[in-house]
Amino acid sequence: MHILKQIYEKVINIGNVSLFLFTLLFIAVSVLGILAIEPETFTVMSALWWVMTTSTTVGYGDISPVTAGGQWFTMLFVFPLGIGVIGVVISKILDSALHYKQAKEEGRLAFKDSNHAVFIGWADGKTESAVEEMLTNEKKQVVLIDRNLEKSPYQHERFHFIRGSATDESTLEKANILGARTVGIFAPQDINDLDLADGRTYLIASTIEAYGEKNSTAIYTIAELLSDKHEALFTRAGVNECIPSYQSVSNLIAKSMEYHGSSTFFMQLLSKQYGDDLHLILPKSSWTTYREARDALEQQGAILIANDTAFITDGWDDTIPPGTQLAVICSRDTYQHIK
Repeated sequence: MHILKQIYEKVINIGNVSLFLFTLLFIAVSVLGILAIEPETFTVMSALWWVMTTSTTVGYGDISPVTAGGQWFTMLFVFPLGIGVIGVVISKILDSALHYKQAKEEGRLAFKDSNHAVFIGWADGKTESAVEEMLTNEKKQVVLIDRNLEKSPYQHERFHFIRGSATDESTLEKANILGARTVGIFAPQDINDLDLADGRTYLIASTIEAYGEKNSTAIYTIAELLSDKHEALFTRAGVNECIPSYQSVSNLIAKSMEYHGSSTFFMQLLSKQYGDDLHLILPKSSWTTYREARDALEQQGAILIANDTAFITDGWDDTIPPGTQLAVICSRDTYQHIK
């Protein structure tokens, strides 16, 4: 028993390649052995079938040794070695799956896909709402970078957690930030001083911009600001969009107090959960002016409200510049039809 214990301990600690080769060797010896002992009972295929069902303890009993030699060979070789080897193989597979799951939950796995959204900072409530909103698009994947969390705060097959500082290039590389469609930076929740909080956000944004320049890649970055007086500074640093956190909420409440019910309209623009949605489309080649685009879109059930830089309140007869994207409000079905 002591010898068998030592053998099993060595098998358990064996490397994956060695285990794979040893398993193939065991199967080959078992097949050749039973064919040599009972050639009239087994063919190559039936011998392989018998070895696999026996060593995995499935044991259909549809084919089995009929001679004493074949039965002794089964009891002394196939049973002890086969069950042990297959058991180790299965345990290795389960261990790898558990290791992968644990590594993913702890944010140690690199993200390999592209065209994803990257959020930096798990801000209470805000980041989770943004993640859920992004994941309503069935093709969208989301990556979260956070240095304070020990495990992933959100469970979804298209959500990936990276633990680390966004000011470290190794962390940005693990998140494949060069392949991301957009990067959103949430203001830190653990700093009460607004200037210091925006200072950390600025440091992260500057690191991302420098990393993009180093790799000749433009990274579209959106940053949440706690003080709108810092917006010009962030713009000079290369941040594409700045969103003042408190000011946005205050303005929304003020508008709703002045125009009752207007918050519903804004929420339709902000969230897919509120019905009609805001979409960006490329103009058709037959649309020369914004008026032509507006009239054509209206016939299809969409409302043109802006280009990719500003709302259209006048200038409807202006020519649409090449490469301009148009912002329209419509249902997803209408958007798919237009696109």
